Amino acid sequence: MQLLAPIDHIQEGISRLISQYRSKPRLAAWIMVYLDQLQHIEDALHATVSAWDIDTATGWRLTVLGTLVGQQPFGDNDDVFRTYIKARIRANRSTGRLRELLEIADILIPGYKYRQLGNNVYFWPLTDTIDRPVAEAVQNILQRACSQGGRVWVYRTTGQPLIRVTAAACAGTSFADIPGGHSSGDPNPTNAPGLYAGVYSPETRL
Repeated sequence: MQLLAPIDHIQEGISRLISQYRSKPRLAAWIMVYLDQLQHIEDALHATVSAWDIDTATGWRLTVLGTLVGQQPFGDNDDVFRTYIKARIRANRSTGRLRELLEIADILIPGYKYRQLGNNVYFWPLTDTIDRPVAEAVQNILQRACSQGGRVWVYRTTGQPLIRVTAAACAGTSFADIPGGHSSGDPNPTNAPGLYAGVYSPETRL
């Protein structure tokens, strides 16, 4: 729900008096009484919406919003939790397309590269700070976003995070249309060149 910007109804109302009534202070005072009541109602509406808006809610209200969309409290501050709530909302609305999964991952761990290899899509968050709780939370949300039959795994390989998504989770996606990555139909990981050559060592589940 989005409200219009707050309005000073008393000032706005008095400024709209037609000319023959602008010199009538009693009329102006009477009108201001009603406009003041309207102002209180609008101020209360704005305060309520702000208190329950994901971008501005804090504390227990943020916990309630998270519960409503299926996201348990995560992180050590409201900003972190707020990020996971937004990702959960996107996951709840997902149709399982690869683009949607990558966009959700980008909310949780900004920046990535990806490659399609055979029946799997691997993508690398451009950070090495993913610990077990973060990995489990990311996996849980991405799994929610997958279509039926799709699976998500989060690993650490050669010291870097790696996320694997089965092809069943991204049917119908045009891989070449995904920004920020590279695609290949080569099902043999040993043929992955350059940046990707070293990531196919034995994987360790986070």
